[in-house]
Amino acid sequence: GRTDVFKVPFYGNSYAEVAVIGDGDSNLNVLITDENRNTICYDVSWSDKVYCNFTPAWNGYFYITVQNTRRSRNSYYLLTN
Repeated sequence: GRTDVFKVPFYGNSYAEVAVIGDGDSNLNVLITDENRNTICYDVSWSDKVYCNFTPAWNGYFYITVQNTRRSRNSYYLLTN
């Protein structure tokens, strides 16, 4: 039932990739927003594995929010390029 937020820089006009891979114990929802709170990627499937790719228009920080929707613990990897 916890939420983690990561502030990650990406370069403008450069391909960006984000993956979250959980251990299978619970569902993970993922939201990626830019510094202006515009949604870049939103995944609310019944999985703990998600992949997003995008090309930012400018250099900036992006916020990756990972929410565990269950009470059971889920260890996960957050991967970016």
